[in-house]
Amino acid sequence: MVRRPCFEGGRKRGWIVAAMVVIGIKGGWGQVAEKDWRLLEEPSIQHHLARLAYAVIVATVCPNAKSFCSPTFYRLTLPKGVLASLSSLRAGCFVTIERGAKVRGCRGTLQPTQPNLVEEIVRAAMAACHDRRYPPITPAELPHLSISITVVKGLTPLDDIRTLRPDEGLVVRRGEKVGIVLPYEGKDPMVRLAWGKRKAGLQEDAPCAIWRLSCVRWKIKVGSLGSQ
Repeated sequence: MVRRPCFEGGRKRGWIVAAMVVIGIKGGWGQVAEKDWRLLEEPSIQHHLARLAYAVIVATVCPNAKSFCSPTFYRLTLPKGVLASLSSLRAGCFVTIERGAKVRGCRGTLQPTQPNLVEEIVRAAMAACHDRRYPPITPAELPHLSISITVVKGLTPLDDIRTLRPDEGLVVRRGEKVGIVLPYEGKDPMVRLAWGKRKAGLQEDAPCAIWRLSCVRWKIKVGSLGSQ
């Protein structure tokens, strides 16, 4: 157990005890190697993983394609070299589906739940299609979507909410209630803190523990996925 700063109304106020959240696991309780993070920053890898997520979305949304969405579906979509490079990388991730400026679905996990990141993306993409907070995605929307993939690198205690950058995420927690604000979801740190509290089901003035969420995140429009 570790002690984390407790915030109330945006101001640090005392401390509460919270369990350390361990993420970015590779082969046990360890960090993903730096070379793997560099791999995820390569445009070609990002492109292939976005194509994979889109293929899963199509298979989930279109009734006549559902039979292709299986636990080994990714093997039909990714080049063997890419699959081999990512086979041992484990990290939590989120898949966000948008049409224009409107979110159509977003699902994922802070910690890895699958054998590798590829399968993690498959699961998150499938779940994002069934996000009950938004109307169901229709086949007609598919060519107009954008896909964002957020891969979780780590969490660090956040002592001053004002230091949170737009390219960093935010995790808000009080007891069993958790709210997650992903990178680039808002700019103003105080607004993002209030949003995180709402996501966690907390009152705006409720004390909570907060963490800075470091990620690798990229966004690709479906129209650009036809090449590479």
